[in-house]
Amino acid sequence: MKNVILTLIVVSLFSGKIFSNVNPMNKNIDKNKIEINLINGLNSGNSGLMVSSALFLGDLQLTTSVIPLMSMLHNEKNEKVRVAAALALIKIGDERGKYAVKQAAKFDNSDYVRRMCSILSNKN
Repeated sequence: MKNVILTLIVVSLFSGKIFSNVNPMNKNIDKNKIEINLINGLNSGNSGLMVSSALFLGDLQLTTSVIPLMSMLHNEKNEKVRVAAALALIKIGDERGKYAVKQAAKFDNSDYVRRMCSILSNKN
């Protein structure tokens, strides 16, 4: 499981470099459909898809995804999925999300999530 999460994080970090040479002729990309599909990924129940969707939403800095990401941070059972939500919220930079991560650093039930949220909230 750790290898899957690590692989997804590495892939998401390098995906910008891999897809940076995408054909500029394709300018008819519907950003709303992308956002809807990524938010559906957050609600999928598949932890790998949830993590990758959260990380892509963070990379795209979509402020409309703050509430679903906050819900994932507070309600998801999988600790690594909650940490991915926290990372995405920090990347987005919305004050509501940053506050939620700071609160999770203090009050989350999981020691791991508290530690990771503390690291993420202190970097920003």
